[in-house]
Amino acid sequence: MDYETLGKRIKQYRKMRQMTQNDLAEKVDISVSHVSNLENGNTEPSLETLVEICNALRVTADHLLCDSLDAATEPYYEEVLDIFKGCSKREVQELTALLKCIRPHLYKL
Repeated sequence: MDYETLGKRIKQYRKMRQMTQNDLAEKVDISVSHVSNLENGNTEPSLETLVEICNALRVTADHLLCDSLDAATEPYYEEVLDIFKGCSKREVQELTALLKCIRPHLYKL
């Protein structure tokens, strides 16, 4: 498991929820330094802490663990949709065309 990437996702969702490390620490009942260590990938969360973090951030575990789970694709779809939400119709068309061009070559990169 890539704990650094897990930490980045925790930080990403914390910021999306407009929470500080202190806010998350209080909700999960851990120290702010522990939150910082988790977000930096320096500490591995216990299963109980991971569940508490998911609940505090209002996300499912697959959103935080999608980089380590083979079957977790939904969070990636949501990220792509978020990118497309801020785009004009023309930008959506261009990005879609670009993705179609890149996809056949992904495993060659």
